[in-house]
Amino acid sequence: MYLLSDFFIATPAELVAFDRTKSPVLCFPTVLGRGADHKELLDLFRLVADGRYLPESLPADGEDLALDDAGSSCLLRVPPVVVENLGLADDDQLAEWAAAWASTKMWLDDGFPPAKLPFLMKDLAKLARQAEATGSSMYVWIFKYPPGKAVPPPEALKGKGEGDGEG
Repeated sequence: MYLLSDFFIATPAELVAFDRTKSPVLCFPTVLGRGADHKELLDLFRLVADGRYLPESLPADGEDLALDDAGSSCLLRVPPVVVENLGLADDDQLAEWAAAWASTKMWLDDGFPPAKLPFLMKDLAKLARQAEATGSSMYVWIFKYPPGKAVPPPEALKGKGEGDGEG
């Protein structure tokens, strides 16, 4: 199985119209999350929240995500404290979070190149600032491709959203 996990911002009205079977990159400011699963996202949220309260509505480490009726996607709202802290962070803080996140067991086991995480963190901070400036909320769209289904190559999404992982 292959995961997509894209961060995006939307207003409540825009979110109602969002077709969860399609990537948010087609209609919202988006940062491509490169397949982080909900456990990796929780690690990130905990790092960035810096000990402040995280909503209990987030799935716990051992829980599965609540998927749509087709069983292929879900939405997580990025906790407001995470959006706020990302928006306020300077480059040094973003680099510190990226290094800490890259050292978690999940990322190490996945073989994701740690050098790309600082770029992802900068893109997330930019998106958080845009969310705060427009009164939007930040979400993560997680899409699970079933085994055997053709997965579009990452190049197919380049140029359609922020967060190409290259700065």
